[in-house]
Amino acid sequence: MIQKYKSRRILTYVYTNLKMEIRRKKALQNLSDEVSKKIFPLFELQPCTDTEDLQITYNKFTRDLQQYWKHQLPFMLDFTYFDIDGEISDNPSVYFTQFIQASASIDYNCIPVIPSENYDMYIDSIQQSSSFFKNHGIAIRLNISSFDDATFKQDLLSFLHDINISIKNVTLIIDFKEINIENIKMYAVIFDVISTQTNLKEFKNVILIGTGYPSGFPSNYMESYQEKVFARTELDLWRNLKMRSNNICRAPNIHFGDYCCNISAPMLADTSFMRPSAIIKYTYEEGWYIVRGQQLKKAGYSQYADLCKKIVNSNHYKGENFSHADKFIKDCSECICKPGNTTTWVQIATNHHITLVAQQFATGF
Repeated sequence: MIQKYKSRRILTYVYTNLKMEIRRKKALQNLSDEVSKKIFPLFELQPCTDTEDLQITYNKFTRDLQQYWKHQLPFMLDFTYFDIDGEISDNPSVYFTQFIQASASIDYNCIPVIPSENYDMYIDSIQQSSSFFKNHGIAIRLNISSFDDATFKQDLLSFLHDINISIKNVTLIIDFKEINIENIKMYAVIFDVISTQTNLKEFKNVILIGTGYPSGFPSNYMESYQEKVFARTELDLWRNLKMRSNNICRAPNIHFGDYCCNISAPMLADTSFMRPSAIIKYTYEEGWYIVRGQQLKKAGYSQYADLCKKIVNSNHYKGENFSHADKFIKDCSECICKPGNTTTWVQIATNHHITLVAQQFATGF
């Protein structure tokens, strides 16, 4: 049975390019059932550069789904970065179809994401699996800049006609990428134009995603032993759009999304040479409370206990019963558990963030 979303808010979280990696997968696995049912994750597959490994990749993908994501709850799957250098094939349909068949083989509710560029490259694959797409639908992901193209709407309608899918089965993802105080008003005006030119209420879902998490963080903004707060400007944009005169964001098919506590740009470069510091990102209602220690190579992982004490003693801490992550933070502050590693703290930040934002929107935010 395919789960429908019509009468309540759903929340979308983009797992940026780290896509289905272990540190974010465990964050999903440890969500409560109540929270899991309120979210609609978008997974971006990590790059694969060796065609001989494709079957291994498919098998690992299905294992991960079964282990980390609850059966029958829908998710979106984005292939944008999977073959970013074109080393596997000039045509993404080669692997696109295989991933669709892999999720179908274990009866998972996968909604494939089609990038706004090169629609025609996906037509044959979608037509070959027409029954799958008519049952599950598709998602179209557009950068906010895509709407500068005067032919956008006609191109989209032509594509949907070619694949014989109704606009009522399409989830439209509008990606604002990095949102800051300076561009909120501009984005709101652009969205007004979009909603005037396109009847957004026709789509199954329209999801507005973006993030206020600063690029280059934390090296550009924090020194060792510092504590700072950063505004969640994606919320400021959402509030702005909800107050617009056309009230379009109050429609039941318009939804909020973010990049969790992460930047919007994918991390494609080699990061093995980096010397990370101990850092904990803790989301609260209006922003992120960040505490940073020293380089791990110098001060080790034991410093996480002191950083956790700062979180627990802050006005932002939600209590140990709030989420799996909050219990771990409390235990770590009391040295009851081992502090883990950098992977652990990405998982903790993600698990807490999703739980908090789900609660925010459940209360009519």
